[in-house]
Amino acid sequence: MARRATWPRAGRCRPGGSTLSRRGCCCGHYSRPARPPSACATSSPAGAGRRAGHPIRFEGRMPHTDRPTRRQEVHVPIGRLAAPARTRTAYEHVRATLRAAILDRTLPAGARLVQSDLARQLGVSTTPVREALRDLAAEGLVLLDAHRGAIVRRLDIDEVREIYELRMTLEPLMVARVVERISEEQLTRAEELAGRMATENDMSIWVNLNREFHAAFSEVDAKSRLSQILAGLRDSAAGYVAVSLDARPRQVAEANEEHHELLDIYRRRDREAAIGLTVQHLRSTLAVIEEAHANGLL
Repeated sequence: MARRATWPRAGRCRPGGSTLSRRGCCCGHYSRPARPPSACATSSPAGAGRRAGHPIRFEGRMPHTDRPTRRQEVHVPIGRLAAPARTRTAYEHVRATLRAAILDRTLPAGARLVQSDLARQLGVSTTPVREALRDLAAEGLVLLDAHRGAIVRRLDIDEVREIYELRMTLEPLMVARVVERISEEQLTRAEELAGRMATENDMSIWVNLNREFHAAFSEVDAKSRLSQILAGLRDSAAGYVAVSLDARPRQVAEANEEHHELLDIYRRRDREAAIGLTVQHLRSTLAVIEEAHANGLL
């Protein structure tokens, strides 16, 4: 039985052979050039993106061709924004990373957030991603759509002005209704929330506590149409509050002080003072948001 010829290793000859030529060597062995190690990495933009950073999925057409594709990946380096701290859980890391990416526009308005892609990019399972997106939706930074999934919310200065104009009109009506009816138990609940806000460093949690704090004052009238309208307006304002805090961090300390002052006023049952401070609180928040918009942060 004839012995099968063996193919020599790329770029090498058998012992005793001479220097390789382009076609082979003096021994007659054909030598094929070895593939450059970087060929796979440089032959496609998608490959380069995966090696260099963190891609995000989108739908469109492949570059330099008309052939449509269902999936394509582009380089969006969100992973560098929030390195996981030792004390952070996976959920806290994902939430902080996505929140930072949304606020600094690395993830632009309208971007679709695919849970499986984000989980792969951030090195976690889909469970903390799902929990983080739920929190960001409650904060007003993300919209959860039944058909399209999670989408980065588009913030608009005209919308926020309308929201705060409505709140500055309706919140005084609610204050007038509840300031003399609110119970000590409800005030204690609001005080507990204010205490947690004063020591909270995670702005995502702070924004949610802030919404709960203001809602606590209207619990005594929670079933009214006015209360329901205001709850919707507060939810709509949450994303803008997050932007204002990112643009002016010292606003957190100022807001915490106003919250304690508001509690004292409610305990005195001082209706006019409560209305005045509520409107002042809303007006100062709107001013910071408008400043952020003027500086290109919104």
